[in-house]
Amino acid sequence: ARIQKGLPDGQTLLLTTARIHRATRLYKAFQAAGEVQDFGSGLKSYQREQGARARIAEWAARLGLRLDATAAEAFLKRVGTDTRRIVSELEKLACYCGRPAQASLADIDAIVSPGGDSEVWGVLDAFSARDSAGLLTCLRAQFAQSQSPIGIVSMLENRLGELLFLREALDRKWVVVSGRTLT
Repeated sequence: ARIQKGLPDGQTLLLTTARIHRATRLYKAFQAAGEVQDFGSGLKSYQREQGARARIAEWAARLGLRLDATAAEAFLKRVGTDTRRIVSELEKLACYCGRPAQASLADIDAIVSPGGDSEVWGVLDAFSARDSAGLLTCLRAQFAQSQSPIGIVSMLENRLGELLFLREALDRKWVVVSGRTLT
């Protein structure tokens, strides 16, 4: 009710949350009474990328840092769409390059920590390749993005079924590539 009445002059209310459903009364009240800046909750991955791509140049400029389109894309791919990570890594990059500066791909490779958004397919690929270190890395990334463990287990169960079927096909010599049996 107080939000709908408005805040006293000179006052600002800032609410941060990992997720908020857009149909809630709280979200609608904030939207009606003020300004809502949504940095990714409930958006599809391509929508989060579009928003992050637009903000990277703006935030870099505030830090006295310039990134050309190729460098900005490499930065986004490396960091992901999490706002806190973007700002933190831009600040680190600005300190590394000096201010003002033009950041290069080499600068990004040298100082920006990897850890961008990962898709669940990375978990499945690492599992299929028997890459335990890669699997753990991908699982940590998924859990950091609040992915459902039950959903991941369900997808792994489906992949395991596919792999068992392929193993059976190989053992029975049903699969032949270029005239030779796969092993």
